[in-house]
Amino acid sequence: MIMAAPQEISAPSEKLSSLQDIVALLNAQREMILAGQVYHYVHLVKMQEGRLEVALDPQADPALTQNLRKFLIAATGAQWMISVSGAPGAPTLAQQAQGQEAALLAEIKEHPVVKAAIALFPGAEIKVQQGEK
Repeated sequence: MIMAAPQEISAPSEKLSSLQDIVALLNAQREMILAGQVYHYVHLVKMQEGRLEVALDPQADPALTQNLRKFLIAATGAQWMISVSGAPGAPTLAQQAQGQEAALLAEIKEHPVVKAAIALFPGAEIKVQQGEK
């Protein structure tokens, strides 16, 4: 995998304290493939300054943690240690987003107007569509 050299950030405006922060930094540095891999395949077990403990989905690139470590060191100027844990970890960011969407859909289906529309159109489906930002 060929990775562009990340632009070093002399003093990050925000401390990296979550996987969301890391994915945002990856996206800001145009590391879309690595950002997608972290979003879909990384289960956070524990995060401290300069240290990540993660569990990986079986579909994850075997070099994901190495590539992420190299990126974080180059982008932040700090040393990072990433270890793969046998613990299950939190749901991936993708799984969390799917859960939020499912909860939103369940809430929408309980609204009286939506219930009435479903009664008028049996078999109709409700889909959540994100608007443009």
